[in-house]
Amino acid sequence: VLDALRHGIATHGVPAIYYSDNGGGEKNKILDAEVTGILPRFSIHHATGIAGNPQGRGIIERLNKTVGLRIAERFETYYGKNADPEATRKMLARQLAYANAKNGKELTALQKKARRELPSWEELKAVIQEVIDWYNNEHVHSEIRCTPAVKYQRVTDIEKVVWLSDVELRDIQRPEFIRTTNRGLIEWNNHKYFSLNLLDYQGEEVVIGVDIHDPMWVQVRTKDGRFICNAEFEGNKRDAFPQSFVEQKREERAKGRLKRKEQQVAEIMAERNPVITIEHQQSELITTSYQPKREKVSVRPIFTSVVEREEWEKKQALIEAVG
Repeated sequence: VLDALRHGIATHGVPAIYYSDNGGGEKNKILDAEVTGILPRFSIHHATGIAGNPQGRGIIERLNKTVGLRIAERFETYYGKNADPEATRKMLARQLAYANAKNGKELTALQKKARRELPSWEELKAVIQEVIDWYNNEHVHSEIRCTPAVKYQRVTDIEKVVWLSDVELRDIQRPEFIRTTNRGLIEWNNHKYFSLNLLDYQGEEVVIGVDIHDPMWVQVRTKDGRFICNAEFEGNKRDAFPQSFVEQKREERAKGRLKRKEQQVAEIMAERNPVITIEHQQSELITTSYQPKREKVSVRPIFTSVVEREEWEKKQALIEAVG
């Protein structure tokens, strides 16, 4: 019911009046409680069918006959008045056998067939959406002489439609309960949730919003709607090491293993393709320094002093000694 209500509000906006029958699935604390109910939170008036008022009840019953019956007839498990009696009898026998199957025990051929007949949740939602689209856009209502979609466009001022944000839409799927804080802890559904922010509200009643699909945290607000915190499941129990430190050490361990594997691969490849090593022999051509032979100067220059002549003779003697 909550998910259907959320889908309707997301598609068409917040209704001023929500009309339903008086059953337990439609009239309960999750929907109607004064502080925590979904409908009072968004100022939606909940009208229900009144006993002894056939006109009011007819609104619901007629819709079920037009829409609900059309949905049910699409599946093999349908067993309404216009279903074949013999086929219905066999189908119900198969479903009863499947319902009585024991967990962990292999299914019989009859039970397997019964399981295949049951629609999946996704198949059921797809058929419901298809029939709703047919009803709104193709079905001409006998009272209004047009389709519901056309009538909706005629009577609705689109500028006055109230739309909810994504956060508010998520809140519709989050039932709320009143709990009393105790040393930063809140208990719900035999679970304990903790936040340091709750220490400022010791012993006070607060409103918790729970996500039925995610039990790891609850949203905590004051009774007048102010947000306090998101309390974590067993958040008062901390790991011996910070999670980031643990992840860091795991990463280091993984890198070490990878390096060792790379070394093993290198050794295996070396065994497959041995490398022939040639010892380096130093060449005499490389070690022998080459010095070009200097030619002896045959022309004796004219000296201007005795010192100049002696220096020239020493150079000549050195050249002859080397050459």
